[in-house]
Amino acid sequence: IYSSTGENISLTILSELDKIGLNIEDYRGQGYDNGANMKGKYKGVQAKILQKNPKTFFTPCACHNLNLLLGDMAKCNSKAMTFFGIMNRIYTIFSGSPIKWSILIKNIPNCTVKRLSETRWESRIESVKPIRYHTALIRDSFLKIAETTNDSTIKSEAESLALNELENFEFIVSVVIWYDLLLSVNSVSKILQSSDMNLDITRI
Repeated sequence: IYSSTGENISLTILSELDKIGLNIEDYRGQGYDNGANMKGKYKGVQAKILQKNPKTFFTPCACHNLNLLLGDMAKCNSKAMTFFGIMNRIYTIFSGSPIKWSILIKNIPNCTVKRLSETRWESRIESVKPIRYHTALIRDSFLKIAETTNDSTIKSEAESLALNELENFEFIVSVVIWYDLLLSVNSVSKILQSSDMNLDITRI
């Protein structure tokens, strides 16, 4: 694929399906993500294929819809935005240098903090999980960083995260709630993407 336009992608899809012997007259549906080049009403892939066969009804990808729904939900809530802002600060401090990362690994050998995914919200469970189960050890890591660093900005940030955010009842409750929510969303997302998924299962 040399161009990401709906026209080019649709031609590529039709060409590949033709190679494996699928007649366009036999198509009865199509489903893609919510990108403008895929779902566009006039120039999207679905529109181009629909022009060739009106029976190829378009259904947006359920996994992408679920991801967008969760993202929009969080953006509408100031507390959710604050929560994930703190999560991002936690990752930023530890990933700032090998020395800080080694302090974390020494305290929690089998678990590391992860960068927040900006595109796959259900994957954010991997970022929340370490905080959910190792809050005290991560707090200790921040205190160790604050004790050993010569950078006043890093010292202030590490102490703030350790003594304010990670000891804050509301933040700790948010960690538990978001972990449970993302765990459920992640499970549903994986089921929807499984190769044996069908409409009967989705109705359940």
